[in-house]
Amino acid sequence: MIRLPRLKRRQRVIRNLVIVFLLLIIWLFVVDFASFTPEGAFRRLEKAYLSGPSEILVIRDDPNFFNTKIVLSTYQDYIQVGKVYKSNHLWKGMGFFS
Repeated sequence: MIRLPRLKRRQRVIRNLVIVFLLLIIWLFVVDFASFTPEGAFRRLEKAYLSGPSEILVIRDDPNFFNTKIVLSTYQDYIQVGKVYKSNHLWKGMGFFS
């Protein structure tokens, strides 16, 4: 059996922080960079469609779908509509129209 050398306390702390950071990055890839709020998911949709930060006017439940919200916002002279849905307690973007 191979025995690894014993690390000092500072080295163990650094090793554990690196491991936690790597696990956090892996977790973000697994959940597909989902957001914790509908607003966060809408902001990610804006970035994906190269739109600026808009002013969110209203967030309403979608009457046709369960766990889905419609976000209405304004950006410059445009009205933007985004659709976000809840999956496993995290919000993801579904569609974006301007």
